[in-house]
Amino acid sequence: MLESNQKGNALNLEKRFQVLEEQVLKAVKIISGLKNENSELKTGMDALHSRIRELESNLEAAEGCAAEVEKWKQQARELDRIKQMVAGKIENLLAQIETLNLAG
Repeated sequence: MLESNQKGNALNLEKRFQVLEEQVLKAVKIISGLKNENSELKTGMDALHSRIRELESNLEAAEGCAAEVEKWKQQARELDRIKQMVAGKIENLLAQIETLNLAG
């Protein structure tokens, strides 16, 4: 009976080791899958960071262009103001010349 009990314990112990080995192999497989997924996510994140840097660079360039356009608009407004001032002076001079011609 003792021998039978020992065989039963040995079989039970072997079964437990077998179950434990299956669980370890399953855990290793899951860890491997998670490592692969983590690697893919890191690659995707690196690509997104690269795209963000590219977009930030484009935004800085666009802001520089917008500032340049605003400067040109200001210069155009100043040119219009000067043109109006010169046109007014020319009209005044022409009126004065006309009065001189009428008087002479």
